[in-house]
Amino acid sequence: MKMTDLQRIELITSISNYAVTDYKQRWAGKISFTYFTISDVNDVRVFTNAVSSVHPNIKYTFICICLHYQHYGYRIDIEPLSVIDQIGNILSDMTLGLWCMSGLKFEANHYSQSRTVLGAKFNVNNNIESKFSISLEIKDQFTFQELWNFFIELDAHCKSPEEGNIYFDYFLQRRKAEQNILTIEEYKSEIKDKSDMIKSYEALLRKIESLITI
Repeated sequence: MKMTDLQRIELITSISNYAVTDYKQRWAGKISFTYFTISDVNDVRVFTNAVSSVHPNIKYTFICICLHYQHYGYRIDIEPLSVIDQIGNILSDMTLGLWCMSGLKFEANHYSQSRTVLGAKFNVNNNIESKFSISLEIKDQFTFQELWNFFIELDAHCKSPEEGNIYFDYFLQRRKAEQNILTIEEYKSEIKDKSDMIKSYEALLRKIESLITI
């Protein structure tokens, strides 16, 4: 049974308040929060207030604590705390059909209020050895919406960390292409020095080609 709006607000506030008490024992700077919500249609929205983060059709709420650094650039480190699902379960990480996502890293800039993904870890469910990670830079401006989109596509098309790494490379190339069509030939040229890899994962490349031609 889904939580009511009031129940969700109370749970988010309780988790946030506990985190403040815990972090203040080792953090003297300013503390705030970022709340990422994912809707039933996989739209990601970002909020800085627990009450405003509660809206219809929420599938998941990611609660993140923000640690403010008072120096040039005014960097804000964002650390995920918990994920709340529709019925109020508190999750330490996010799981889809085959894959689990954890170890999210974010950074923000106080002046732009942007929230940029710096990294994440993925592993096959129930197999922590079968894993890979992604690493990005602040200049990439990779959003949580893009990360969530990749996670969905990863779960739909990849069965191993090797395939996941290749697919993320394709995902970034497709992103760079923006509105232009990235052909399979262009993608293969990006990894032309990895002929053995292309041969080994030809089936995955055919999947990518089918996505491009849809």
